[in-house]
Amino acid sequence: MMKLKNLLKRLVKAMFRVGLNFVIGHKKFRLYITAVFRKLGLDGVAQSVYKRLKPDAYSIEKEFTPKDASHLSPRAQHIYTELKAAIEHRQRERL
Repeated sequence: MMKLKNLLKRLVKAMFRVGLNFVIGHKKFRLYITAVFRKLGLDGVAQSVYKRLKPDAYSIEKEFTPKDASHLSPRAQHIYTELKAAIEHRQRERL
């Protein structure tokens, strides 16, 4: 019974990955799907599923991010805050 459950789980994950790769590869379809998920209020669920199925995708949580930029020069602090804001904006755009 356990082997069947694991096999089924792997099969479903593989199907989701194929569907996810299709959606990612087609911009118009991706925009349509994200709009539908937002209208249904499922954008949080979709984001969670995406993160679980695409562990190799870039994620800000995987990278080292200091809690503050106090050890940087004023110019470096300005660049750091702009870069951090751009990364957050780009992540919101992707889903």
